Amino acid sequence: MKIFWKTSILITVIIIIGGYLFYANSNNQGSNDNTNGASTNTTVSAGTTYAIEEYNYQITFPDDWELVDNQGDYVSWMGPVAQEQEEITELLQGMKMEIWTTDMVGVSLADAVAAELEIYTDEEILDQTEMTVDGEEAIKVKTNVLGYTIATYILKDDILYKVIGYVGDYEENAKYVAQYSSILNTFEFI
Repeated sequence: MKIFWKTSILITVIIIIGGYLFYANSNNQGSNDNTNGASTNTTVSAGTTYAIEEYNYQITFPDDWELVDNQGDYVSWMGPVAQEQEEITELLQGMKMEIWTTDMVGVSLADAVAAELEIYTDEEILDQTEMTVDGEEAIKVKTNVLGYTIATYILKDDILYKVIGYVGDYEENAKYVAQYSSILNTFEFI
């Protein structure tokens, strides 16, 4: 019964994300315009730096990555291979990255991550590592549920930052782990 509920929830989440990606892709058409006043873009030699001022961070993506959605507390980008796929209901190839920000008053980083991981079985969690991002304590978690996912959690000033990379093809995870790490290394608090 427990597996049935997890599977039902996972399928529902995939359908919602797929519909959302379809909607976002049809409305944005590659636009990097700021729709809510939360970000500014500057081009640098290593790529394009996106500053999300409302949540006090910036991150740089290679120029061939596309900003897909910017709602302030949720921002997403797609790599060039993911942009080319014809079926947008799920990530079949390439990589997509998202940053989620959530208020977490009075919660430790370990507790926030534990709550995030409650939906996974032990077999689905491949690795969990403590690290730092821009001098702040962080926890990186790798999971494999309908694709390979890397999520780095950072808690600063009562805000939980989740930097998530989705890789549709598990066989290409080594390539995308390196790219994810390279992009994550540009994450800075401003």
